[in-house]
Amino acid sequence: MLTVPEETLQQRLRQRGDAGLIPRALFLREKLQALPENQGRLIDARDAAAALASILALPELLHCDIDTPAADGVS
Repeated sequence: MLTVPEETLQQRLRQRGDAGLIPRALFLREKLQALPENQGRLIDARDAAAALASILALPELLHCDIDTPAADGVS
């Protein structure tokens, strides 16, 4: 799950003109962060290069066959 700190989320929504969505976005962010299946997979998306490196280091992707993606069960 890609995530950003609460302040960053609020700032981005305000910049987009969607300040009214802040309460719902924060609620959903909290819900998603609390799910056990997301533990260990919460990736800070403030730095795109660091986020990509974190995604590529996920265990399920380390064994991914990029030549035949459908065969690896990840696609």
